[in-house]
Amino acid sequence: MFSIVKSLRVLADPVRMRLVLLLEHEELSVAELQEILSMGQLRISTHLAQLKQADLVEDRRSGKNILYRLHPRTDPQLLELLHKGMTEIPEAAEDRRALEIILRKRQDTTRQYFDALAGKFGKEYLPGRSWKGLAETLL
Repeated sequence: MFSIVKSLRVLADPVRMRLVLLLEHEELSVAELQEILSMGQLRISTHLAQLKQADLVEDRRSGKNILYRLHPRTDPQLLELLHKGMTEIPEAAEDRRALEIILRKRQDTTRQYFDALAGKFGKEYLPGRSWKGLAETLL
């Protein structure tokens, strides 16, 4: 159950506040958060666990990664308060720029994967080729 007092207590730490502001925009892995915040995995995981206990963050498994995102039922007034407090955290603006870089890297990685896959399809696999071979054999 959502508790404002519990949430405010958890969000009193600037690092957890930065994490919530990042996760409001995008679902991220711990490795991506490490790169954005320039912090160790243990420290980030500890903060994420506290945010998860307060029902501010939720996670899901995607392959080998665990992705974190802002809980959909997070109180909008609490988020508004965080946005106002963001001006007091100098690193918050840098976090947004680092997030944009991470998202571009993610797109580039995806694009490279599918470009490599498309090259293989043209040479090694053509849809319908097996049906064509089967039909020629039957004839």
